[in-house]
Amino acid sequence: MQKWEYKVILVRKQQVLKENYQTLKAHQLFDIEYLNELGEDGWELISCAVDYEDIGKPLTMIFKRPAADLWTEEDEAGLVFSDSTNPEEVNSE
Repeated sequence: MQKWEYKVILVRKQQVLKENYQTLKAHQLFDIEYLNELGEDGWELISCAVDYEDIGKPLTMIFKRPAADLWTEEDEAGLVFSDSTNPEEVNSE
């Protein structure tokens, strides 16, 4: 089953205020270059929320991308082997 990771970005007046609820120390301009960087990193916009009642409220954007699944069924069973490890050697110890 496909697993996903998510990124929440808050934007106001073309400035990225927060990424995943962490305030950015340096202002990141929300422009086409920034969007291209997100796309190159595999992020896809899935939701964009605007509060039309409060014009000063930040725009909330949610992105997702496939999670890097580093775990296998063997990992979950506690049988973790590197490429150079022979499972028979590990079991004989």
